[in-house]
Amino acid sequence: MSLAVVRLLATVLITGVVGVLSISVVRAQTQTVKDGVYSETQARRGEALYGQQCVSCHSADLSGSGAPPLAGTEFLSNWDKMPLADLAEKIAVSMPSNSPGSLSRDQAADLVAFILKSNKFPSGSADLEADAAKLKTISIVK
Repeated sequence: MSLAVVRLLATVLITGVVGVLSISVVRAQTQTVKDGVYSETQARRGEALYGQQCVSCHSADLSGSGAPPLAGTEFLSNWDKMPLADLAEKIAVSMPSNSPGSLSRDQAADLVAFILKSNKFPSGSADLEADAAKLKTISIVK
């Protein structure tokens, strides 16, 4: 086999693999919070954590009492079309306000699951992953 043929075959193989990977990424990026991206169990963990860490600033109904609301029209308008990674990152890095950065990434994902449930987004069968790259592929939508 000539070197030119080997190069051509390698190019075709690499192009095919890149094409398949690109299709997978495009499909992943089209996922939204309406697709059941968290589990009920995870939302319950988030609810318990919310009661311990968040309720004093964001209120029991997530409407915000001096802090931004985490449920309802204003929340959805503020976060519409944003990736879940942004919300999880904000929680992990800057919350709770009296001890920023004290929550783990897994705890932030649990809180996001509770926020999604509180905004009446459907649950699914698996926990929402804490991995930022995966959370970037899921969009918040009204």
